[in-house]
Amino acid sequence: MFGSYLNEAIHCEAWVNCLRQLQPHGQVQPIELLRILKSLHEQVAYLAIVTNGHGGNWPTVGCRGMLATLAAFPVLRDTQAYTDYAIRALGEQIDEQILPDGVQDELTPHYHWCVVSMLIGAAGYGRLLGRDLEPRTIETLRKMVHYTQQTIVPDSSAQVAFNDSDPAAVPNLANNLTGASLLDFLSPANALGPELFPYAGVAFLRQPQEHGDLYLAFDGGPFGRGHQHEDKLGFWLFAYGRNFLVDPGRHLYDWSETSYLNYLKSTRAHSTIMIDHQNQHSQGRPDTWIPKSPVPIPWSVKKHEIRAAACYDLGYGVENTIAVTHHREIVFIHERFWIIFDYVDGDGDHYIESRFQFAPGELRLDGTQAYTHFDYANLLLWTIPTVPYADIHVECGQESPRGGWYSKRHALIEPAPCLSLSLFTPLPFTTATLLFPYRGQKKPDISFHRDDTGVVVSCDKTGQVRISAEHGTIMSTNMSHKAP
Repeated sequence: MFGSYLNEAIHCEAWVNCLRQLQPHGQVQPIELLRILKSLHEQVAYLAIVTNGHGGNWPTVGCRGMLATLAAFPVLRDTQAYTDYAIRALGEQIDEQILPDGVQDELTPHYHWCVVSMLIGAAGYGRLLGRDLEPRTIETLRKMVHYTQQTIVPDSSAQVAFNDSDPAAVPNLANNLTGASLLDFLSPANALGPELFPYAGVAFLRQPQEHGDLYLAFDGGPFGRGHQHEDKLGFWLFAYGRNFLVDPGRHLYDWSETSYLNYLKSTRAHSTIMIDHQNQHSQGRPDTWIPKSPVPIPWSVKKHEIRAAACYDLGYGVENTIAVTHHREIVFIHERFWIIFDYVDGDGDHYIESRFQFAPGELRLDGTQAYTHFDYANLLLWTIPTVPYADIHVECGQESPRGGWYSKRHALIEPAPCLSLSLFTPLPFTTATLLFPYRGQKKPDISFHRDDTGVVVSCDKTGQVRISAEHGTIMSTNMSHKAP
């Protein structure tokens, strides 16, 4: 255990909770308690050494374990000194790993929540010791809680699973915050709506919560410090009480033969574009993983239109040698539907495959239209490319090569339809995709076509709407970054 202080800190807190339950019932003899106290004191001392100057989320877990132990047994020698260290170290670590917009720099909602929950627990244990976390740490925690709220879909059925996350592992924010007397950190409903987190590069093109539940989270940000997937420009779509387009999760957190993790980390498993059958390879560019300035994501919120745009330009394939850039712009129109403009640029001819990963359920094809078939709510996906796709098909539970899989929680993997649209074409190549959610099973009476300036959508609620791409070529993401 001393080789992994992350586990040591967790075990210290587990011992504390165990003793709280057993000791009042006479289940711990004095000599046993003495041995446990001696061991815990030595482990607190070790945590104070090993967490000092270390990066990532581990020292956050370590400092919480220290405070949990000290709060339970304030008779331990040097309690004050160790408490001072843990609170100071937490402040330093949060300054280091939390971006200015309040997002943890691994850029995965799961590990962002891990750090949030560590801070909430540390705040509660600190108060038992008569101490508060440093003011700047508390202020950062408030921003982190808000980001967590934005990553939870409107009915709380899932948390957006960018990078290593389990969609069904939805944080219970209210319970956790109540235990630490921090319930006022929750943002009210009127503060949950369209929002860009400029350092994380995550945009929420959604209805304000008091208006309804149409929700899309767009990942246009960098790779992150750790736990990353090759999924840039992917997104999650929820509407009318159902998750439709999803991030696929992570299954088993290992590299065994039964694990789907390697596939689920790939571009192929996400709602974005592959080039020449190759994945994105941000992993090969560690200088770009963590931003030191806002990500160049054009963002605008107008009365009837919300826009966000981003690009992937780091190269495809394991050597990053396929020099093709994918620009994507998403527009949310009249709080009713979304349009995705994809622009693929580079030299020569390339095989382009656009993929859309759906949640489990039936997906039907009708030409360039794909639509779900549920009882009470559905989604129509309708795409119009500049050059017709040569192949359009659905993969669901496919093994060779893998395609069409979804893991909503650890150790669970299930088939889920993935729409594949592909062709071999000279570049540049553009396509526009309509994402139109609707209630009931009957497909809506709508029209969707291109004209010289963009696309035109007609439906009952909005009438005829013309939408143009404003950011066909988006500023490069290949800029100065700090190393992880």
